[in-house]
Amino acid sequence: MRIPVITVLLLLPVLLLQGCKLIEQHINKPSVAFSQTTFQHVSLQQGVLKSTVRLSNPNDFSLPVKTLTYHLHLNQQKFAHSQLRLDKNIPAHGTVEFELPVTIRYQQLLDGLVSALSHQKITFRLNGEVDFGLLTIPYQKTGDFVLR
Repeated sequence: MRIPVITVLLLLPVLLLQGCKLIEQHINKPSVAFSQTTFQHVSLQQGVLKSTVRLSNPNDFSLPVKTLTYHLHLNQQKFAHSQLRLDKNIPAHGTVEFELPVTIRYQQLLDGLVSALSHQKITFRLNGEVDFGLLTIPYQKTGDFVLR
């Protein structure tokens, strides 16, 4: 019995989606954590902040990390965004740390500070996603810097 080509083409996407769902059900989601942030480079027009990012893998197998995308908002204004190509492997039950560089242009910072001074705080939101090849994990970190 021959199966018509059109039937195969129609069923292929459904089968692929079901396969991806089965894979996701057997993978524990890795965690994304941020630690210390420091100034790395300062010039007259901009500075570079570096934040340490830790990716932890709770699975019994290693996970490839392809890219990390981030968006930084200060006081609800988009401040910085980028995508880093990582091409790393997180070992089974292991962690990988790397530096996330964020370029800050002082003119943007001054514009945001005017708003922040009237509210006496800077609210930040750092969000994005980490692409592990088989799955993509979103992350978000929010907080406030109180100005005194």
